[in-house]
Amino acid sequence: MKKFFVLLILTLIAGIGLSLTVTFVTDTGGIGDKSFNDSAWNGVEMAVKDLGVTANLIQSYEQADYVPNLSAAAQVSDVVVAVGFLIQDAVIKVAPQFPNTKFIFIDGSIDGIPNVESYVFAQQ
Repeated sequence: MKKFFVLLILTLIAGIGLSLTVTFVTDTGGIGDKSFNDSAWNGVEMAVKDLGVTANLIQSYEQADYVPNLSAAAQVSDVVVAVGFLIQDAVIKVAPQFPNTKFIFIDGSIDGIPNVESYVFAQQ
């Protein structure tokens, strides 16, 4: 389900004819967690295959990595995807500094920052 929404959002953005660079910043679970990170990364990979977007991956190994990783991603990307409630505060801190970069945050709700779209999914 999560990968579907990542793909849907990227499809809508790409649908207006723009080439996109997407960077996915993991939480500390990283790729291989068989959960949020893997699911979202699969959605990004589908967007690469189906929409021709360019994708990057930045793995966070500890919570102190979140702000620098999101900032680095925002400097080189049109869209930054961040997943997991632990990274939420970092998205809130970083997104306003990069108003021309779109952020997709999954696993929480962020209101009041115009360049952030956030999604919460039922665990069951």
